[in-house]
Amino acid sequence: MNKDFKFIDGTKTDKSTRRVALSHAMKGKNTGKTHQRRSRLDRDFTFVVEAVYPSVLCLSLDRIKSYWIQMMYIDRTSYHCSLALMATLNGFVFDREAESLEAVHHLGKAVGLINQKLDTAEALSNSSISVVNFLIIREMFRDEQYSAEIHLKGLQKMVRLRGGLSRLEGDRTLVLKISKTDIDYAFRYGTPTGFYRDGIAQAAKEMALNKFIIIADYSVCSGTNFDKIDPFLLRILLDIIGLAHWFNRDDKRHKADPDMLQEAIVSVCYRLVRFHALGNPPLESKLDAAYHIGLIAFMTTLFLQFDGRRFLRYSLVSRCLKDIIERGLEGCDSDSLLWLLFIGGISVLEAADQRWVLLEIAHMVQFLGIESWVQLRQLLIKFPWIGAIHDEPGKALWETVMTSSIENS
Repeated sequence: MNKDFKFIDGTKTDKSTRRVALSHAMKGKNTGKTHQRRSRLDRDFTFVVEAVYPSVLCLSLDRIKSYWIQMMYIDRTSYHCSLALMATLNGFVFDREAESLEAVHHLGKAVGLINQKLDTAEALSNSSISVVNFLIIREMFRDEQYSAEIHLKGLQKMVRLRGGLSRLEGDRTLVLKISKTDIDYAFRYGTPTGFYRDGIAQAAKEMALNKFIIIADYSVCSGTNFDKIDPFLLRILLDIIGLAHWFNRDDKRHKADPDMLQEAIVSVCYRLVRFHALGNPPLESKLDAAYHIGLIAFMTTLFLQFDGRRFLRYSLVSRCLKDIIERGLEGCDSDSLLWLLFIGGISVLEAADQRWVLLEIAHMVQFLGIESWVQLRQLLIKFPWIGAIHDEPGKALWETVMTSSIENS
């Protein structure tokens, strides 16, 4: 084995000599260890942050990246959990089907470290909670509901033993991550949520949303069927339309603080599940059912995804949406139905649904006399629709409908 010897004058105390000495000391200390290249870490953190936070809607994500990097080096558990998460998301970004050996290795290390802490004061640490939270996400990604449920119950118990979510507020980002995992599970499997958090009032205040929600109150309540919607659900609808108006404003200053946006998302989603868990018997009101499932489909577009691809599939949401449309929508006007088809078509509906979705949309646009994307968009933005996220896939769906109509004519 070749060795690089370097003679260092230990009598000198200048900065250059100290730097050389420290460098060689660390080389010896780190011999045989595997290191993550800094450029790769930066890239991987970018993937993670942009998958979790819709970057087109957020102000600078530098603070969030800094948070993740700081969390990574809190302890060995956080380090291995972070690397496992990055490896898993990288597999998703690059469309690899099998879970990488790197992800399995680091996850095994993190779980092993948690097991060593079980009888210590660190058993309920933030890093331990983060690992369990990641385990739930991983099992949902693998569509292993039973394993995900076990980890979710474990997470709920850990949070309860810590005194509840409110006792974790010192790490707000962690609280929001836990909340989104809780909601993801509820959307995916139709269960009630294990926690509840409604900070929409604070989010609206910090984002200066209130005047947009008031505008939404006026415009929506002038509609033909909104007075028939359940008041609790209507309040959620108004808040979401207000949020969409805030992002769609003409001055283009439609960027939010990342945590404030997550707070708004979490608050809305918790209220949607509280109104009706998808695993419960169908809502009696078909109008309520249509708006409820449409709003859930809308919210999933703000969840974990990269380059337009969703990390988790919401098959239950897709089935419920399809069932609601097939049952018929008494009291739901044509504009609302077209929005429901489009928001479903660009979010939760899958390839197998394409044929009937295209046929339904083609029928509706013909009935309404819509002949261009510009006309259609003017209709869609009356409902929950954020241009920065929904315009591109929405226009692509419109063009597919038009192409399909020409081919079938």
